Amino acid sequence: MLSVPFVRLGPQAIKIGRFRTSGELQYYDEIRGPLLLQVDRATDLLLSKYLPANVAFEGLQRVERYPVPEAAFRHRRQTEFSSTA
Repeated sequence: MLSVPFVRLGPQAIKIGRFRTSGELQYYDEIRGPLLLQVDRATDLLLSKYLPANVAFEGLQRVERYPVPEAAFRHRRQTEFSSTA
């Protein structure tokens, strides 16, 4: 009889950090909870804190431009969720 190892995973978290220099941590966040919610929260946190937008005004309209297109984050999440449904 073959014994199958049992692996138990503890609480999982997404860890995000930004370094000022090679040894100096500027920001650090841990996102916990259900995995699908972690992905949403991590994306929101990346866009709001870790990838600050360049702000410009076109007339009276405020326009925010991220270093990575926001649609790239949103599109990936939508295709991942639609493929599992």
